[in-house]
Amino acid sequence: MKSSCADNTSIDIAIIGGGASGLAAAYAAVCAGARVAVFEKEKMPARKLLASGNGRCNLTNEKLSPSGYPGGTALAASLINRFDVSYIKKFFEDLGVLLITEPDGRVFPRTGRAASVAGALEHAAREKGAVMYAGARVTSVSRGSLFSISAEGQPTVKAKRLILACGSPAYPQLGATADGYTLARSLGHAITPVYPTLVPLCVKEKGLKRLSGLRADAELVPSCGGAARGELLFTDYGLSGPCAINASRALSRGAGETDCRINFFPEYDAGAFPAFLAARAAVFPDRRIKDFFIGLLPETLANLTLDFAGLPPKKTAGELTPSELTRISGLLTRWPVTVTGNRGWNEAMAASGGVNISEIDAATMASKKTNGLFITGELLDVDGITGGYNLHFAWASALSAGRAAAEGL
Repeated sequence: MKSSCADNTSIDIAIIGGGASGLAAAYAAVCAGARVAVFEKEKMPARKLLASGNGRCNLTNEKLSPSGYPGGTALAASLINRFDVSYIKKFFEDLGVLLITEPDGRVFPRTGRAASVAGALEHAAREKGAVMYAGARVTSVSRGSLFSISAEGQPTVKAKRLILACGSPAYPQLGATADGYTLARSLGHAITPVYPTLVPLCVKEKGLKRLSGLRADAELVPSCGGAARGELLFTDYGLSGPCAINASRALSRGAGETDCRINFFPEYDAGAFPAFLAARAAVFPDRRIKDFFIGLLPETLANLTLDFAGLPPKKTAGELTPSELTRISGLLTRWPVTVTGNRGWNEAMAASGGVNISEIDAATMASKKTNGLFITGELLDVDGITGGYNLHFAWASALSAGRAAAEGL
């Protein structure tokens, strides 16, 4: 990594941000013949990428769909139509990254290490001629006949075009900041309110701590909308796992406490589960109600259900009245829980909100406000569900912007 850009004070394209989107944009631009410099405020580029997917880097998903982007669906659809899963997989395979696809559709590097992806991107961009500067936090940008980029400890750099790939404030412990919003605003862009998303949830009910460590296939249904289904993890503070994390977008945007319902049996249609319980009770009429749950519920959830339903554990299944069966069914399919907030930016995987996408050309990621400016990745008001969706958007928007920025230089 070079520490000075004194010999590159006039370039074609400056890229602010050396993360997933910035590195991909740099590679696309240098492959198109542009002289490129990447400014990264951290001493090590791609720190968030190195930590993604628990260090494994879930870089896309075979089941990718525009519906997986509750924020920015139209823009995401335009991009993934041009840069689909096959395209992104081939892109990384051409960089030398072997991939594996898990049964649920998630795609990872075969090494199981995010460093394989970050390293391949950085080396490929540098081998093609991109110059990268670590520890160079950009403090301001301005637009005259050229862009002027001022970075800490560096002389001012002039560039014909500028790509903002600064990311969001998610994971500040890895160097993430809100700098990108400040820079985009200084260049004429509006910023929609920004919230942490894909983040664990805090709940009010202390009784749920009895389920701490339990994992269940469930559906979380917030009263404000945005229901999600998948693995739900109960913790000392509340809820985590893909189910809660994917529901967090709607809940993070809400004000104050939000009522939710947990459905522990989402595979049953409405009305079918009470009939199932009644039929089960007829099959095992002599079982104590506690034993009636064996094979149906984990023991901790069975005990909590009995306590909440107010049923004595020695009562037999055959003694359950229709109203008691209805009470059990109601709990297990509509368990009430109150979400009081989330775990904040330190545990958020992404951001909801950002640069208003109505101000961005969907075909090129070019700004409609400032000529020669392009904006990519998480800095935009686009966010997807967990499972590789946000990284796919980072790659697609970066490749689009890198190529478009290099045209006509």
